[in-house]
Amino acid sequence: MTLPARAPGIFTAAGRVGRLRYIGYGLVLQVALGLLLMVVGFFSLFFISAGGQTATVVFAILDGLLVLLALGFLVLWTVQRCHDFNASGWWSVLVLVPLAGLVFWFIPGSEGDNHYGPPPPENGVGVILAVTLPLVGALPVLGILAAIAVPAYNSYQETARQAAEEEARLEAAARGETPRKSAPAAPQWQRQNHPR
Repeated sequence: MTLPARAPGIFTAAGRVGRLRYIGYGLVLQVALGLLLMVVGFFSLFFISAGGQTATVVFAILDGLLVLLALGFLVLWTVQRCHDFNASGWWSVLVLVPLAGLVFWFIPGSEGDNHYGPPPPENGVGVILAVTLPLVGALPVLGILAAIAVPAYNSYQETARQAAEEEARLEAAARGETPRKSAPAAPQWQRQNHPR
């Protein structure tokens, strides 16, 4: 006999939570934690400049407490996730190992009732939005990072090329050879359109 589905509580380890809801909870938690840390960081700018070392310690402790609180929620939800595939909640310690916690995203839940209760309810609009909105919100951030990283990498490549040429010139001069002059490098747009 299958019991009616109950919505899992976010403040308890009892019950079961499905994969999509688990991912949604985690994404919302990350966004909320990021916003809280930004607010604390913003206020710390004013207080640290006025209060010095004591304010620095206070804000570091506050940041640490926020991260521990978020970790506590993550462990609670991971226990619920373990219950969904009929495993002990002790497996939730895997979230403390980097990348190992991703396994909870992929293990399907038990069909019907198990030792930990009825299956979680179907995912509603709120759960789907909790998953999609943070991912869509990350796209502009990734675009900005790419706009910064690509030119920086190109500049790094050019600097490395010039350094290698200079090193070769110095080695040739140390051996008493006449250094060969290399042709000046073509501008980036010419190198892209006219490969050598």
